[in-house]
Amino acid sequence: RRALRDLALEFQRPSVAIVLDVPMDVARAQNLARTRTVASHVLERHYERFKAAREVLPTEGYAAIHEIGADFEIEVVRI
Repeated sequence: RRALRDLALEFQRPSVAIVLDVPMDVARAQNLARTRTVASHVLERHYERFKAAREVLPTEGYAAIHEIGADFEIEVVRI
């Protein structure tokens, strides 16, 4: 994330964090529907890292942090 924030700073642009907060049960179901699944322990490790990163985002200097969380929001959002 730091490299992207530095790039934004270099070009005098704001850096914005977009957080797609998919509930773990949804992530598991989506994973099972994939052709190539990810091992459950890997999925859980990524989810734990996500939660830790989400805690520190407000301290990292983003101009804005947008959190998209509900299943409905994730389905309809366009970036």
